[in-house]
Amino acid sequence: MLADVLAQLDRDGGIDDAVRKKYTAAIRTTCSMLSRTPDVVPGDLSQVLQLLKEIPAAVHGRASKTIANMRSTLKAALVHGLDTPKMPPRGTPLEPGWAKLKDALPDRRLRHGLSRLIGLASYQGVNPEDMSDLAFQRMVDVVRSVNWGRRVLPFERDVPRLWNEARARVPEWPPVRLTERAASNRPSHLPLSAFPQTFQEDVEAYLAWAAGGDPFAPDAPTKPLKSSTLRLRREQLRIAASTLARQLGDASVVRDLALLAQPENVKKILRPFHKDGSDPPFSEFARGLYITLHAVAKTWVKASPSLLAELSQLKRVLKSDVAGLTKKNRTMLRQFDDPRVLANLLALPDLLRKVALTRRMSVSRRLQQMRIALAIDILLVAPVRLQNLAGLRLDRQLQWPNGRSGTVYIVLEVDETKNEQALEYPLPDRIRDHLLNYIDRYRLPGKTGDNSWLFVDNGGKPVPSGTLRDGITKAIKRGLGVDITPHQFRHLAAKIALDAQPGAIGLVQSLLGHKNLKTTQKSYAGMRTREAARFYDQLLNARIDTLPAAR
Repeated sequence: MLADVLAQLDRDGGIDDAVRKKYTAAIRTTCSMLSRTPDVVPGDLSQVLQLLKEIPAAVHGRASKTIANMRSTLKAALVHGLDTPKMPPRGTPLEPGWAKLKDALPDRRLRHGLSRLIGLASYQGVNPEDMSDLAFQRMVDVVRSVNWGRRVLPFERDVPRLWNEARARVPEWPPVRLTERAASNRPSHLPLSAFPQTFQEDVEAYLAWAAGGDPFAPDAPTKPLKSSTLRLRREQLRIAASTLARQLGDASVVRDLALLAQPENVKKILRPFHKDGSDPPFSEFARGLYITLHAVAKTWVKASPSLLAELSQLKRVLKSDVAGLTKKNRTMLRQFDDPRVLANLLALPDLLRKVALTRRMSVSRRLQQMRIALAIDILLVAPVRLQNLAGLRLDRQLQWPNGRSGTVYIVLEVDETKNEQALEYPLPDRIRDHLLNYIDRYRLPGKTGDNSWLFVDNGGKPVPSGTLRDGITKAIKRGLGVDITPHQFRHLAAKIALDAQPGAIGLVQSLLGHKNLKTTQKSYAGMRTREAARFYDQLLNARIDTLPAAR
């Protein structure tokens, strides 16, 4: 605990008073930010940093530079005050054997990559000829304990590979070979070309049918899939086939989609994605695989009713009907219970613009800053999906029915939304002014043409949705210390509406463009429970006020 570190600093007579004061101040500042006493805060840097990460910047009120300085000082205090393994002090000379080997390394890349290993082995008294997997693992443990897990992965992953390379290139290098760590623990999935031609043709035929190319065909799909859904289905079928091939031990047996749709094979596909002890036991990705396989079985393979019934039984195991938001989304929204966090988010776009105008930046960087500020402004008043945000065009979705001085509308037609619901969002005048300023001054400076995309790069090309998402997420993380994605602005909009008016589930449905009210009720059931609990608390407090004074 940090209280133990404070006690050790008080007892240490060999430490300079100024250093002791600096270490003590960092510990007490940390405890103040966490609203905890030193006796309950763990003396482990990684745990402390995780606790700090959960507190938005608006709550603790410290600048990011202050946090960085405090983190560095806290680490030094923990290393000094706790009995943990130490790294070699800077400037520690190498043992002659290690110094000779380091000088023999042929290039800077190897010298730099192996320097920590060489320095630590020399400091611990491990001779070059005694190096082994066991000795290296002990060094990994030292690096992990000293740095609390930071930068240990590159050390553990890269050093064995570099050591073996040095063994092959340097004649005097010790002959022992270190076991190299696998690049990734994730299973690799086969490409579609690895499967028989019959399977590839079946996949392409299914996707062409699902796209609804001929609406008058006798077996035309009731609802053709969008191009983005078709790309997702192709990838899901590839992963499903690859997973099944791994279970069966041979990709050549996966000859058609009918094989994937068999209940026993669906179980084989889903089993590797099961997470013991988790609730729910399967991720959204695994449930997506099941939905696709079930759809293929029903609409393309034309499976028998008994087979479809057996497939439907798997739905209970997947727990695909769990109501409410995910744990991640609920955790994110709780941070906005503090009005300071929401206020900081509302003020962030103007702060980004101020930084862009007052600091020296390249033209492309200033455009990026202004683009992110406008995107956040739009998401706050028009919580559209990311694809719709990135796809806004001046000649289509953005409309000025009364000219530039009138109201600007974001208009999404039926064929442009996920739920096939037409949406229309009027932008407030302040955001209209920011929009016009962005278009006139930053969007395409000094360029002409018919490019009508709203969010473009410095060359006039439309910004990909992934780039826009990353820019928004990183800007909010830097400014607020909060992790929120563009899609989660939809959940935030629902929270703000339900906080102000707990029964306004219909308003949320219209705001988010849900086709079915049950979808809205299912998604935000937890919020309604929370508001009901707050109302009930008010009833209790009112009853307490009427009770006679206790004797």
